[in-house]
Order: sequence, then C-alpha cells, then structure tokens
Amino acid sequence: MLACADLLPSPAVTLPDAVDLACAMEMFHEASLVHDDICDDSVLRRCTIGAAVVGVDDDGLRALTRYADQFALAFQIMDDVRDVEGGPALGKDAGGDLDRRVPT
Repeated sequence: MLACADLLPSPAVTLPDAVDLACAMEMFHEASLVHDDICDDSVLRRCTIGAAVVGVDDDGLRALTRYADQFALAFQIMDDVRDVEGGPALGKDAGGDLDRRVPT
C-alpha cells in the first residue's frame, strides 16, 4: 500500500493517510486469516506466531491471542449478519453463505 501511494501524484494521498489505510487493510487481512484458522480448526493463530517471532512475552502473547479470538468472533458475527440481511450496500446477497453451505 505504501509503495503504491508513492506512485501517485503528490497531492493524491498524504503519507499519514496511506499509513492509516495500510494499517486498516492489514487488520482486515489478519482478521480474515484468523477467521480461516477458526474454520480450519487451527490451534495456533497466525498473529500468535508472528508475535512470538518478534519476542512478545507470554503475558503479551496471551493478551494478543485473547484479542485475536474476540476480534475474529466479532468479524464472524458481522459476516453472518450480512449474510442474513444481504443487499448491495452490504456486499453480499441474502442467504448466500447458507445456500452454498459455507460453514461459519
């Protein structure tokens, strides 16, 4: 994201705005990975592994794991509500996951 922002004409995107957008996209991406791990019944979350690599202590790792679990659950609830309500504004057709028997 930041590399792409550098390619745009200078007034198009400020660096702080590009950083905010890159962080938001990374958080969404991480949530989708955690969601995938939950659907796959994975024991270790990807963010937990990343935290261990950079030296987060055990208490921090537990807190991060708790946060990731809660964030993933919130993401899944939001996705399920969108599947029930559906519509163009929500980006999903109503009942699409249910029709395709997508486990969530």
